[in-house]
Amino acid sequence: MGFTPLKFKPSLTITESMEDNVLLPSGGDKSDTVTTARPEVSLTFPFKRAEGKLSGGMTYVYSQKYEKYKSSDIPNKEKLRTLTGDALASLSFYFLKDFLFAFSYNYAAVPIYLYLPSDAPANITQMSEGRGSITFQHSFSPRTSFTAGYSAAISSYSEPVGGQSVSHNADVGFKWGFIRPIGLLLKYAVLSTVYDNDIRSDTTIQQPTVGLISSIKNLEGEVSVGYQIIKWDQGGTETGNVALAKVKYGGKIAKVSLDGIHRTTIDIMGREYGDTGGGLSLSVLIGSRVELMCEGRGGEQEFEEPPIKRQYLQAGGGITFKATKWLFTTAGYTHFQSKGEDEDEEYTNNIVSLSLRLGL
Repeated sequence: MGFTPLKFKPSLTITESMEDNVLLPSGGDKSDTVTTARPEVSLTFPFKRAEGKLSGGMTYVYSQKYEKYKSSDIPNKEKLRTLTGDALASLSFYFLKDFLFAFSYNYAAVPIYLYLPSDAPANITQMSEGRGSITFQHSFSPRTSFTAGYSAAISSYSEPVGGQSVSHNADVGFKWGFIRPIGLLLKYAVLSTVYDNDIRSDTTIQQPTVGLISSIKNLEGEVSVGYQIIKWDQGGTETGNVALAKVKYGGKIAKVSLDGIHRTTIDIMGREYGDTGGGLSLSVLIGSRVELMCEGRGGEQEFEEPPIKRQYLQAGGGITFKATKWLFTTAGYTHFQSKGEDEDEEYTNNIVSLSLRLGL
């Protein structure tokens, strides 16, 4: 394995955001200015047929309103002042051309979303995960290929989540370009998760998927449908389904992606959860220093028990200016809106932000 010079990339990102509903549906004086600082560093060791990587970062969120609300019982006030960190070590290498081995260890202190709305973290927990995987990919011809993979992971969580889980994931896939430029896509995946306590049920999910794919120069598209068989250790077997459509264009100046999804899942108690939505993103380069971006996503979520039905919309845009090779400035605006049958699900939030990034 030939060695090439390592890559060292430090960076610091500082963001100032003005939100008109920083506490989301909780009461109080909701508008506020939030400062976020994130230092990061990554070290990459490239080899001829392998790559190792070490990376880590910290995120600090500060708001003056936390001093006002820290002694109150508002459940999502913790989002106004948090300090979280993450670290990743990984190694991947190819063997006999068609085999890829990968190993990683990830640690993170992350917000845990215990209830709707998902924008309001209630607690911070520490999570660590060790993962190993092997992937086989072989092309029989330029238009026909076969893939198979297996991965295993051990995840541990501190309180308030607590516990440990072991998961195994195996999948196979086949692509056949039977009519240019249209191809057939077949997939089958199995995911098994075992927990070390009785709070969460061990699960096994099987999902066969069939779809059509197309590729014309810089334009790619996919339409697929799948069927889920969900086996709960404590509650029998349930079924669900998923349908997906997406289109992607990747030119030198403009990049566009459009997707839509419909998913139905049944939980351990036989309660149905439905999610239907779609999104659009667009980025345009102006010269070599300016990038314009806009994106939007909307949809509807429905829970059978307790009965919850809400519609959501998120839209925004921004501009990034590359002042030098190591200095970037981004200005953006985001609008978030939620509508539902319950009063706590009716809210909007408008965010204006300015970011400065220093990095190699």
